[in-house]
Amino acid sequence: MEQVRPYEKEALDTSAIQADIASLSAGRPDIVNLRRLADFSEQHKIALAGQPDEDNIAEQRLVWVDDRLFDRVLQGLVEFLEPAQVRK
Repeated sequence: MEQVRPYEKEALDTSAIQADIASLSAGRPDIVNLRRLADFSEQHKIALAGQPDEDNIAEQRLVWVDDRLFDRVLQGLVEFLEPAQVRK
């Protein structure tokens, strides 16, 4: 199994997961794609609103807002997990 590389929290470059998003959007992600997306998500958490450092929260959101990353990942997951997509 291919090893999943950790992502730098400061890095806003999403190019490392573009192939994973494409596989998910096409409805054919494998366990490595899903694991990379989960690891990336874990490394790019957004702090809760109302915490002292609002500028930091805005910076953390950039990775998910730019290039509609959150929308694309969520849409891919919803389409992949719909019951009609269950494979026999």
